[in-house]
Parts: sequence; C-alpha cells; structure tokens
Amino acid sequence: MIIPDKDKFAGSIANLDEVTKRLLLSLYDHLAGHRQLDDPQAAVEATLERLFPPGYMVDEIMVPYSFHFTVLGQVLFGVMYGNSGGKLYTVNELIELTKTEDRPKGYSKQYIYQELRDKEGCFYGRAIYKGAWYIPEVVVMEFLKIKGII
Repeated sequence: MIIPDKDKFAGSIANLDEVTKRLLLSLYDHLAGHRQLDDPQAAVEATLERLFPPGYMVDEIMVPYSFHFTVLGQVLFGVMYGNSGGKLYTVNELIELTKTEDRPKGYSKQYIYQELRDKEGCFYGRAIYKGAWYIPEVVVMEFLKIKGII
C-alpha cells in the first residue's frame, strides 16, 4: 500500500503556507480513505499550481521529475492516478492474503505476475506499474472472491 506515514507527511509540509497545507492534508485524508473530496483532481491541480506556479512564458505546471519520489509526490500522484480512498497492494501483500489451510504459502509470484500480464487474467489492465506492481483493493477483493478465499 502506498500511503506515506502521516507524521512523515506532516513533517514534509511544515514549512508550507497554510492554504497549501490545508489542500495537502485534505488530499492525504482522501488518499487514506478518511474523507472523500468532491473533486480530487481539482484539488491536485490547485496544489500543484501552488507548489509549482507556471513561470515566464510557460502556461502549464512544470513538475520536477524528482518530486514524484517525495512523500508529497506519492500523495498527490496517488490521488491523481486513481488511488482515491482505496488501498494499493503489492504482489507480496497479495500473496500473504492468499494463504489458506490448503495453500499455506499462498499463490506464487509467478501465478500473480501471470494474472497481471495475461489478457484473460484478473488484474490485466487494472493494476498500476510504477517500478513495481500495485493492485487496487477493489481488484484484490474481487480476485479473492473468485478464488474462494473470502
């Protein structure tokens, strides 16, 4: 799951102005599932405009590549790319969830990766790849129901 620690997040916004802090805290709460925003994309855009205002002869927001790897970037892009209010599971976390009495080690990584890549697989086109695979909670729960685990 890619939701940064709240204390680490709070520390990263400590030096920002109050309006930007409020926007970022509302986005964090949205990502963590504590409170749903009516228009999370607008909140992301407003926050990015405050953090990276368009400059001289540039009409759009220019976000440095390194920002994507910061705690703030994880929150903003987690909301922006659809992890709004739901958890994201890694392949290892999914394997842990698939452990049962008759399958004590759970499904293998090979099997999960096959489901991710195969057009007939449960996860095909529904997972997010950002250097590693992240699977939305809704899709994980559907998979567990199909497999008779829950």
